[in-house]
Amino acid sequence: MTAYLVIDISIFDMPKMEEYERHVLPLLKMFGGTPIAYDDDGVVLEGAWNNRVLIVAFPSKEEIKAFFNSPEYAPWKAFRRKYSDGRAVAVQAVQPG
Repeated sequence: MTAYLVIDISIFDMPKMEEYERHVLPLLKMFGGTPIAYDDDGVVLEGAWNNRVLIVAFPSKEEIKAFFNSPEYAPWKAFRRKYSDGRAVAVQAVQPG
């Protein structure tokens, strides 16, 4: 069942994160991920949020975990942590009906 990777991130070095995105987007697709929402200017309605939110659809939580823990993503995860700070959560889609 479809699951979503929801990322809330504060970026310290935009050029480095643009490099990260160029390399990671193909990896997302390789693991079945499709970005569906991206915003650097979201309207915060409650709580503390960072300056960028990204939502990526995957076929399941298992594919999200496979991507996030993959050897292909590992160096880019370390790279991202160097130039940003954020939170990520995998959530299950709601079944219609």
